Amino acid sequence: MGVDGFAGMLTGLNVPAATLMAWVVTLIELIGGILIILGFVHWPSKLLIINMVAAIWLVHLPNGFFFTNMGYEFNLLLIAALFTLMSAGPGTGALGKKYMMHQGLTPPGTNSSTA
Repeated sequence: MGVDGFAGMLTGLNVPAATLMAWVVTLIELIGGILIILGFVHWPSKLLIINMVAAIWLVHLPNGFFFTNMGYEFNLLLIAALFTLMSAGPGTGALGKKYMMHQGLTPPGTNSSTA
C-alpha cells in the first residue's frame, strides 16, 4: 500500500491534509515501535494510543466490534497492550530503563529500594 496508498485511503475518509497525516501516522508507528523495542515505552505508547483511538474513530467504528468485519476489536487489544507496557515499564536490559536510572528516575515496575 505504501504512504501514497494510505494517503489515498485517508482522502477517501475526508481526513484533512491526508498526505501529511499519512506521513505523521507512518512515522509515529515506525519510530514509536522502534523506541518501544528499545525500552522507551511511555511517550511512544501515548502517541500510539492516540493513533489507535483516531483509527477506531475514523475507520473501524462503523464496522462494528469484531476484527473479521474490520471492526475495532484489535485496536482495543493494542491499546490494552500499550497500557500494560506503560504500567510495567521497561525490562531489565532495556535502554529506556538504563536511561531513566542514569537520569536519577525510578522506572515503573521497579522497586525504588533496589533501583
